[in-house]
Amino acid sequence: MTTQVQKFADQVVAAAKRAVTSMQVPTVVWGKVTAISNGTVSFSPQGSAVSLAGIGYLDGYTPTVGDTVVAHKTGTDLFILGKRHT
Repeated sequence: MTTQVQKFADQVVAAAKRAVTSMQVPTVVWGKVTAISNGTVSFSPQGSAVSLAGIGYLDGYTPTVGDTVVAHKTGTDLFILGKRHT
């Protein structure tokens, strides 16, 4: 392989590595609504004693304290998708 081709290949590999490491993988988590205040909820992820405040939710869902809900997280963004029906 010529030096110019190798240099280009190295640049492509480096760019691909940067793209993969900067990806934010979406996660779905279950939890409980622990409080409601000013159009946001406090949410305690399943298995956690910590409650996260200021979480938004979709328009079609009306939160109630104690609801078991599913939340969507990407990076630092977290919002409630809705109530889990059993």
